[in-house]
Amino acid sequence: MGFRDPNSVPIKDFYEPSNNINYLATFINDQNAKVRQEFLKHIKIWTCDLDDKYDHHGRIVPYILSGLFDSDDVVRSTALETITEIGRQIEIEKEKEFRESKQYAIDAAWNW
Repeated sequence: MGFRDPNSVPIKDFYEPSNNINYLATFINDQNAKVRQEFLKHIKIWTCDLDDKYDHHGRIVPYILSGLFDSDDVVRSTALETITEIGRQIEIEKEKEFRESKQYAIDAAWNW
């Protein structure tokens, strides 16, 4: 993924039109359900196996949420599996932060 600051406009854009295509959005909106399913499987790999996965969560999670409202049942279940796996990994990696709320079944932040 290439990142460009939204406040930085290239000088070329002032003189001739430019088209920016969001290819990830074209995959999640593809007509074929198998394409959408495979795209969500790749997103699962990106969000669970990459070393710098937390840097990309903000950009990738909206596509997973779009998959939750898909018309195909398999795509919806794939998106739900992806979210479940992300949550499971976060609980494992940040176990100390979640331990008290899991042991006592209360959220300490809401009790203050």
